[in-house]
Amino acid sequence: MFLNNLMIEWIPQSLVKHSTTSRPRVYLVNFDNAVQFPEESHLSHRLVHDRPLPAVVTDYYRVDAPELGQEGPYCPFRLDMWQFGYFFHQHYMMDSELKTLKFVETKIPEIDELWTDLASPKPEDRPTAVEAMSRLSEFVASTTRGSLQIGFT
Repeated sequence: MFLNNLMIEWIPQSLVKHSTTSRPRVYLVNFDNAVQFPEESHLSHRLVHDRPLPAVVTDYYRVDAPELGQEGPYCPFRLDMWQFGYFFHQHYMMDSELKTLKFVETKIPEIDELWTDLASPKPEDRPTAVEAMSRLSEFVASTTRGSLQIGFT
């Protein structure tokens, strides 16, 4: 998942009124590494042994998840989590001087820890989508609006 793979449904009323009957929706529009498994297959058998599509180096080149450069099967769901974590590191936490990824804290420990865990080079260390959503839900439920007001440094 990368920034140019997301489309946002624009609802002009949401900019004028603070409440609308619907919220803008975000759509994922590119599925380069998507695979499909039979519904009856067991989770432990849902592994991929090769790229769904061949690697292509173009102007739109993207960094591969670490497991794509290794021999053997990989879990496509953990790969998705890496792409999501890397997305935030790439687009929101880039060291502009060094042109390299550098983790920049949001000053919200729960969020900083989650992004770091999602982008872990070891697939087994990454949270699943359910675990990530659970961590975010717990954080949102226990957070007041005022505590999110962080000063800029």
